[in-house]
Amino acid sequence: MNDTFYSHILNNVQQGLIFIDSEFRILQWNKATAQLTGQASELMVHQYWRPSLAGFCDLRGYALQDDECPFLAQLSTGKQSQEKLKIRRGDGTYIAVKAEVIPFANDRGKLTGGASILNDITEQRLLEQTSFHLIERAAQDQLTKVA
Repeated sequence: MNDTFYSHILNNVQQGLIFIDSEFRILQWNKATAQLTGQASELMVHQYWRPSLAGFCDLRGYALQDDECPFLAQLSTGKQSQEKLKIRRGDGTYIAVKAEVIPFANDRGKLTGGASILNDITEQRLLEQTSFHLIERAAQDQLTKVA
């Protein structure tokens, strides 16, 4: 199978996919990632990975520093991880994502890179916040505001 076939597959999945090598260069940035981040694939491939390229933020909206980035951490620890993050797009809007980070190793166990799978969980986060707010309101007396 050739690279065109793999590119077709990568660009037709619903999840965002980012692949980096052991030197932190971006090898793949599929169409779903481009849609989530607002950053075109052509501009991202071959750049050195930093969390600011994807607009990664914590759930409060603060930009992730390099030492907080799950993608960079997985290349030093070699452990798979999953985190909820936000992506700050160029237009200032935020999208909540679940980022699953998977390290790749060769047959001798040396880390050779990794992948990040991004799933948009914006609606799920809104439902969680609404549920929390409703539970809070249900546990309070409406007149006195006492639990």
